[in-house]
Amino acid sequence: VATSFCILSSGKMLNSFLHTAPMPVTVSERRERRVAPKKKMSDVENQEDVCLTGSASASAATNGTVVDDAAKKAQPPTTPSSSLFVVLTAWYASSVVCTNTSKSLELPWTTLTFFQMLISTLCAITGILVFKLDGHGKLKLWPKPEATKLTILLSLAFCAGFVALNASLSFMHVSAVMTLRAAEPVATWLLGLALLPDEKSPTSAVLALIPIVVGAGLSAVAKGTNVNFVGVGLVMVCNVCFALRTITTKRLKQQFSDIDNFNLFLQLCVMGSIWQGIVVLVVGRNDLAHLVNIPVLLINGMTFYLYLQLSWVVMSKVGAVTHSVCNSLRRPVICATGWIIFGGATLEGIAGAIIATGGTMLYARAKRRG
Repeated sequence: VATSFCILSSGKMLNSFLHTAPMPVTVSERRERRVAPKKKMSDVENQEDVCLTGSASASAATNGTVVDDAAKKAQPPTTPSSSLFVVLTAWYASSVVCTNTSKSLELPWTTLTFFQMLISTLCAITGILVFKLDGHGKLKLWPKPEATKLTILLSLAFCAGFVALNASLSFMHVSAVMTLRAAEPVATWLLGLALLPDEKSPTSAVLALIPIVVGAGLSAVAKGTNVNFVGVGLVMVCNVCFALRTITTKRLKQQFSDIDNFNLFLQLCVMGSIWQGIVVLVVGRNDLAHLVNIPVLLINGMTFYLYLQLSWVVMSKVGAVTHSVCNSLRRPVICATGWIIFGGATLEGIAGAIIATGGTMLYARAKRRG
């Protein structure tokens, strides 16, 4: 009953929110905008007035029409700030629940990752078929032939990243894992130098990596976080995998601009279920005996799907820079709840989380400006 309620309520929320959320701009649309004629200053001011006042009636001025005050008051607001707040809150909440239940379940990484991928697949199918989150209600369980190679590579990085993340949670405190996860931009920068040599990072972005490393180091030396070489190594593998995921996704969308994000996520979950199912059959069959708390496992799988999908929905609404800031602030929230649930809060750990988060925000801002 809880599973059905969560899927239905989250699906309705996403469906209603996506009708007002602008879709990401494709490469062709961006080119058309560059060559489009510039608008008059009066048009720009009128459009800014629409954004600031939340009145759609002000846009009529761009066509030279006059709208009276009564008509302006009758028009609904164009910016659904309340919906954005709800989705942002749901993103944070689902992320907190997923991370902390992954820790509390104490399942082997083989079993936990497999069920996360499997449940996410079922949730993604429900979202597309029932709630038409993709806009058409058409399932694409497998990519088109020309995109299969890159999608498989993306799914391997995606699945391996969560395998390493789930394994690291069994070795270290939630706060330590999340703080070390903030060092992902370091891995992205290093891999970018090797795989994307044409893209140069600005100096300010490189300097922003320093507080990230300092914050991660403070968290590593904090007492009560059970930091060890195996756990740190797993988080670093996780960061490298997610950095590869970012670079591969960028290449995939550059080559195939018509990719649907919801079906792409479904394809990653389907492939991840296959890869992880093979791993369970080969080395983790005995781990299935640890499945004792099925309701919490279902909640973990659903929130796993929700926080990843809501992350993209928030990005489609607020843009890359704001999304990076929101994503950076998400980790201290997870750290705080981890300290409340599992204890172990220390001055070094808190300072490390704050410094690493600040560095991540500075890095995102510098990269965007560059």
